[in-house]
Amino acid sequence: YHMSSLSDPVLFREDGRVIYTMASVVDDIDHAITHIIRGEDHVTNSAAQIQLFKALGARAPEMGHVALLAGADGEGLSKRL
Repeated sequence: YHMSSLSDPVLFREDGRVIYTMASVVDDIDHAITHIIRGEDHVTNSAAQIQLFKALGARAPEMGHVALLAGADGEGLSKRL
């Protein structure tokens, strides 16, 4: 993914709280995560996170993206149970 095609990611809310993109990278570093599999709808998030890993001096995990899952009726399955 070419970062030039993405806008700069927002990392902190106006009130100073950390946004998911940054929090998940720090958490992945802290837990020494080596592999991540996500839905293909997260490709742009992953590209931004890879750059954050580099900026923080950490090795980015191997990342894979899969098509979103659908039930027998063709409807998308919820990401949250």
